[in-house]
Amino acid sequence: MAALNRATESFRATKKKTISKICSVGVKHKWLKYPSLIAAVLFISIVNVVFYVSLWIILNKHKAIGICIMAIAAIGLLVLYNDYYSADSLYRQTEKDYVIYENSQDDVISSDGYELPDEKLSDQEEPEPVEWQDTLKIDFDGLHSINNDIVGWIYFENEDISYPILQGETNDDYLRTTYVGESSIEGSIFLESMNNSDFDDFHTIIYGHNMRNLSMFGRLQYYYKDSEYYNDHKYFQIITPGKKYRYEIVSYKHVEDNDSIYEVKEMVGTECNDFMQGKIMNGSLTGVNVNVSENDHIVTLSTCSLGDNRFVVSALRVDEE
Repeated sequence: MAALNRATESFRATKKKTISKICSVGVKHKWLKYPSLIAAVLFISIVNVVFYVSLWIILNKHKAIGICIMAIAAIGLLVLYNDYYSADSLYRQTEKDYVIYENSQDDVISSDGYELPDEKLSDQEEPEPVEWQDTLKIDFDGLHSINNDIVGWIYFENEDISYPILQGETNDDYLRTTYVGESSIEGSIFLESMNNSDFDDFHTIIYGHNMRNLSMFGRLQYYYKDSEYYNDHKYFQIITPGKKYRYEIVSYKHVEDNDSIYEVKEMVGTECNDFMQGKIMNGSLTGVNVNVSENDHIVTLSTCSLGDNRFVVSALRVDEE
């Protein structure tokens, strides 16, 4: 304690000498008067903070370590939140700018163009159901003006999954990068680099992160967490500049990251159904079974799960336009 008292006294004496020297410059050179006073105030403030914080750390090093850890964690959480918010804002704005949904408005519009009040909604006839292929339209010209690596759009019927699909030269290109080229934890929904970009392979793989805020492929976890979810969420669409495809989910399960379901190769004849039964249907949690031929097309959606495992959702193409 005596040593700390001596250090404090020495610090105060040195501080007084330094302040006097700064002020003497201002007195000697009148045109430096105000800058020197400002410098003196800044010097006093900064040195005081540094000295007393250092002194507190010396006396309370265990508390200081804890506070530093908490501060670092808080900064990390702020950075993570900002990343989530920025990426979500980008994709939500993209959806508004480049996607047109049929019957997407909750408000009913009268014949003269005015919104009808809620009490009159019951008097209106139910809107006719929209065919799946007319559900949405994508402005690919606008999207390609930003990035030509956009090869399609994935849209889940009856669920909030609607994103552009990217394809890079490698699977790392869009792992942590948005379609506008910004670094992001969410990255992009992207097509396996070895697949054909027209989705015409027998087996196509699409990757997306399992985000805690349920963005990207985060909602796929509901398939294994809620036993009733599958019955109401069997279909998704993939829209490309030239075609629209509809898929029915037939399998979902947990696999290891090096599972053979990630094989991308040409298959013909009985190889196709062997792959379907052995790699896709085997271990499936849906309880259904499907046979296929080389004329069929399968899409597997892959996202991260616990540890090094992956969760995959596989679907059979059932319609196209």
